[in-house]
Amino acid sequence: MMITYCNEQADQGLTCAKENLVLVRRLSEDLSPTREHIESLYQCKVCQGLYKYIYASSYQTRNLDSEEGWYVYEDYYYKVGERNAAGNLQFPLKEARIYGYQGEDPSLTLHSPDQLPDIPGDELIFSWDQLESESIIRHGDRVIWQETTGWEVYDRFVEIVEILKQKYGRRLADVVPTLRSEYALYGDAAKAGTMFRTPVNRSPGVSELPVHHSRTLRG
Repeated sequence: MMITYCNEQADQGLTCAKENLVLVRRLSEDLSPTREHIESLYQCKVCQGLYKYIYASSYQTRNLDSEEGWYVYEDYYYKVGERNAAGNLQFPLKEARIYGYQGEDPSLTLHSPDQLPDIPGDELIFSWDQLESESIIRHGDRVIWQETTGWEVYDRFVEIVEILKQKYGRRLADVVPTLRSEYALYGDAAKAGTMFRTPVNRSPGVSELPVHHSRTLRG
């Protein structure tokens, strides 16, 4: 069973309304005069989706770069299988199972636009990166999806771009491979390596970009 979270306006990682969240348990609490780190488990009473909430802050003395006071560096609700901006898995399925999560592992493969976060903006450009056998999709510095794809992932790239289109529609402007992703993306496959990249939803008159990509990605 795949848990489908609510689709409200995203806020601190939430796609469920805050008033629908119920505190399940406090997972950890580390409070000191100069540091606060709190982790809590919440569940939406509408969709039954679980969130791990992480709050972290520290007290900084005044220096040349900043004023004295408390600085919050994490204040976010993570869904099961969700990663932070650095690509680290913050709420793995194994941990969620301990708390009674009965859904499938949403971190394994992308198969539905419902697994992707809501992102504002009229024109969205994503990057496709590769770290060993892991393919990573980013919007700016934010990791929106990561999964194990192996070493020749061109076909999977096409599949994921189609799901990105379903989620973001005409706002999806492009998916740009990074340099280190090119070998895993294209490998020795001539069908991929001989094509040039064009924006996914290229408007008439926009010139092709001189990076390998498939014209078949356009809708």
